[in-house]
Amino acid sequence: MVTQVEICEKQSSRTGEKYTKILFDNGLTAFIIHKNHTSAYATLAVNFGSCDTKYASADGKIKSFPPGTAHFLEHRMFETKEGDAMERYALFGGDANAYTAGDRTCYYYISSDMFYENLRVLIDHVTNAHITKKSVEKEKAVIIQEIKMYDDNPYWVVRYNMMKCLYGESPISEDPAGSVESVKNISREILEDCRRTVYNLHNMALCVCGNIETDSFIAQVNDLFSAAPEAEYWRVDDIPDAKIVSAYFQEHMDVSLPVYSVGIKLCAPSETEGTKEFAAVEIIMNLLFGKSAAFYSENYEAGIFERLSCGYQTMRKAFFAEIYGSARNPAVLFDKVKEHIKKVKAVGFDARDFETAKKSLYADTICEYDSVENIADTFVSYYFENDDMFDYPDIVANITLEYTEECLKRLFDCDNICLSVILPKKEEHS
Repeated sequence: MVTQVEICEKQSSRTGEKYTKILFDNGLTAFIIHKNHTSAYATLAVNFGSCDTKYASADGKIKSFPPGTAHFLEHRMFETKEGDAMERYALFGGDANAYTAGDRTCYYYISSDMFYENLRVLIDHVTNAHITKKSVEKEKAVIIQEIKMYDDNPYWVVRYNMMKCLYGESPISEDPAGSVESVKNISREILEDCRRTVYNLHNMALCVCGNIETDSFIAQVNDLFSAAPEAEYWRVDDIPDAKIVSAYFQEHMDVSLPVYSVGIKLCAPSETEGTKEFAAVEIIMNLLFGKSAAFYSENYEAGIFERLSCGYQTMRKAFFAEIYGSARNPAVLFDKVKEHIKKVKAVGFDARDFETAKKSLYADTICEYDSVENIADTFVSYYFENDDMFDYPDIVANITLEYTEECLKRLFDCDNICLSVILPKKEEHS
């Protein structure tokens, strides 16, 4: 049995949202996000994702794991000596699943009843999974089939080609599932070594969201975890080069219209203002390329593109934005994107447009708190980046036009933009 060593609470003065943070003496950090909802959600998250392939010990020993290891391990963590954890969830009405992101692996469930019975299943299969050589070999075929399925998806392929233009052969640009070759090289021994290395309570977080009473939660968790040793290995992050690797990549597939992905490599997130920079980039991308922007309507009406969406992401030491969709001539659109960025860097944003984009982002941020799933998953992603989701509404509310324009000038370099294209096969030999 373990006992908690510290409890602290935080309530946002802006949103009224509240959470309790509990530090257990076995190394586990847990959070209760208090919501008066009928359903409750729990996620047991590991600070280990698909781009985390190298670990080092204090005495300089290095462990490297094949691409796809995090995703493969996630697949096998539902098998226990008592059987398939999904069947045990079903007995208690829990709707469970898991996912592997670039920087984390999350196991979760949502239930409207029998919350602690489901919590016992969650903690048991993540901490006591039973991995056999037979199950690993069987899983290889499943994952290889999954990889081949995504290899037929032009939007998936064009995105990871774009990532390779930005980051080369870095783990950041790898498909989370790995490659057919890397999956074939993953063994039970590799998975067990990886689990011992990174599935340590000091490297995990338990986050629950719902109408959860703190004392009852602590009492239950005390009975579900045993003491964990100190972590012996620490993640070694890949440090991307400042410049892109390639400005252009093309491939041919069975598509009727060319598919494109424009990648914008931004500077690594600031150690002190990374979250504020991310908010600025959200606003910048909306002002530059959002559906309400002049660029979007003018170029759509001119037939420059058929579809256009944009996004932005941080992943460990990587920070990038993306514009993607379909267009008859992606190269023309690519030139217009760069011209537009240069122009706005020179003249700045309209103050009224900025306030509209800022209010829109603030509204989207507040809406995140409407869903127990969204809150918990987003909260964990912020926590693993040493940030606090509850601070983000204040950051957005206080961001200024001047700071946003400064970020545009500093982060967006037109020499650090690439174009990835999927062309129809009929054009391959034309």
